[in-house]
Amino acid sequence: RSELRKLLSYLSRYKRLSPQQAAWNHEDFALAFAMLDRDGDDKISPENFMLLVAFMHLTFEKVENETFLDRRFPSLAKSPCFLRFRIFVLSDTFQYGMLGVLFLMAIFTVAESIH
Repeated sequence: RSELRKLLSYLSRYKRLSPQQAAWNHEDFALAFAMLDRDGDDKISPENFMLLVAFMHLTFEKVENETFLDRRFPSLAKSPCFLRFRIFVLSDTFQYGMLGVLFLMAIFTVAESIH
C-alpha cells in the first residue's frame, strides 16, 4: 500500500494529471486500494493494479529524455543530418546489422582460436 501511495505522489509531482486525477487524495486512494485488496494482506495482484490504473484513468506516455547532446550542443542535436543518423541508429535495421557483426566476430574469434 505504501508503494502505491508513493506512486500516486510521484505521479502528481512528475506527470501532468487531469483535474479528475488531481482530485484524488490519499483517502480516495486508500478506499480504492482497500476494495482491490480482497485478502487484506496489503498487496494487490498485477491484474488488480491494472484495474486501479484504469479506474484512475491514468495513461503512460513515452517521454524522450534530454540527452547530453541536447544539453551541451543543441544545434547539433537539432540538425537534420544528426536527426537522420539518430533515426537510423535507433532503427531495427541498425540493431540487426550490429547483431550480424557481433555474430561474425564471434565466429571469426572461434575459428582463429581453433587454428
